[in-house]
Amino acid sequence: MRKTLTLFIFSFGLMTILPAQDIHAAPERNQNRMLYTRAQAMERMGRTKEAIDIYTRLVTANPTNRIYYLRLAGLLRRLKQFDEYLKIIDLRLKVDPGDINLRLEKAGVLYSLDQENQAKMLWNSILNTGPPSNVLYTRVANSQLLAGAVDDALR
Repeated sequence: MRKTLTLFIFSFGLMTILPAQDIHAAPERNQNRMLYTRAQAMERMGRTKEAIDIYTRLVTANPTNRIYYLRLAGLLRRLKQFDEYLKIIDLRLKVDPGDINLRLEKAGVLYSLDQENQAKMLWNSILNTGPPSNVLYTRVANSQLLAGAVDDALR
C-alpha cells in the first residue's frame, strides 16, 4: 500500500512538474517564450524601444497570438505611436478581418491620427455589418468616446 501511494505521488508530481517546465515544447515556441520574457523585462526596466522591437517581432511571426498583440498594442497606445499601432492592427486584421474589436481599435486609432472621415466610415460599417443591436451600438459608442469623438458617440 505504501509503495503504491509513493508511486502515485511520484507520478502525480511528474505530471505537474514536466508540463510546467515545457520540456516537450517545440524550439520555436521556447524561443518565443524567452523573447516574450525578455520584452517584459525590457518594459519593466523602462527600455520601451527594445520591448516594442521584440513584441513587434513576436506579433509579426505569430499574428494570431493575442497576448503578444495586447502587450505591443498597450505600449504603442501609451507612447502614442499611432502609425505603428495602425500597422499592427492591419497585420492582425489580415488574419481575422471580421474581428469587431480590432476594427473598433482601428477606428479609434484613425481618429487619433486625425483621419476622422475614415474612422467614421469604419464605425458606420461596423454598425451595418449585421442586424441592429443595442450591444453593438454601445460598443461603437464606447469606441468613439475613448477616441474623443464625443459628438459622434452621442448620436
